[in-house]
Amino acid sequence: MTRTDAELHFDGLIAQRRRKGRETYGQGLDHTDAYDWNQMALEEALDLAQYLAAENLRLRQRATQVRDMIARVIRWPDDVMPQGVIEEEMRRQRNAMSDRIMQMKVGEP
Repeated sequence: MTRTDAELHFDGLIAQRRRKGRETYGQGLDHTDAYDWNQMALEEALDLAQYLAAENLRLRQRATQVRDMIARVIRWPDDVMPQGVIEEEMRRQRNAMSDRIMQMKVGEP
């Protein structure tokens, strides 16, 4: 069965993290280490929540900027912009920013 692009992308990210871990710690993940894996996982989950909250705020602010920019450029009857136009432009901008963020994370130009 052929893997999807999303699966290939995910596999690449996992391989990259494993390489980074080996470079940082000189070995792969070992379940016999004395680490408290539950505590480490909790800390990582908390960090993830913070990263997601920060990124969500950044995207919301950018969406507001885009919405305001669209409202300044396009004048609709009675200065009312159709909701669908705003939502589509916000979706387009969000996807473009998400693509750029993923490229930065995997080291692409």
